[in-house]
Amino acid sequence: MSTVNVGVIGVGNCASSLVQGVAYYSNTAGRPAGLTNAVCAGYAVSDVRFTSAFDVNVSKIDRDLSEAIWTAPNNALKFADVPALACRCSKACSATAWVTTRRVGSTRVAGPRWGTSSRT
Repeated sequence: MSTVNVGVIGVGNCASSLVQGVAYYSNTAGRPAGLTNAVCAGYAVSDVRFTSAFDVNVSKIDRDLSEAIWTAPNNALKFADVPALACRCSKACSATAWVTTRRVGSTRVAGPRWGTSSRT
């Protein structure tokens, strides 16, 4: 069976728990405790591969995802050892990078960069 490729945008506490959960349940045999369905639509947890990760925190950039999930300010509970994933955390654009100001009449307003015909 093929793999499920996963990209993570924002390597925070939720991403840490997801990555740890995949590592934890990938290494269990049979019917693991706490997991209702070990196989879903023909895919097992062990079929999940993290292929990309993005964050705006400079201390997480260029680290393997298995390291970036422990970088401050993350403080998620550690419940599984995560091996190196060969998935580097790349720099993401912050939300403000997607917005620019433009003029509507005589007023400057914030709006998305795409779809604006004039820029000031």
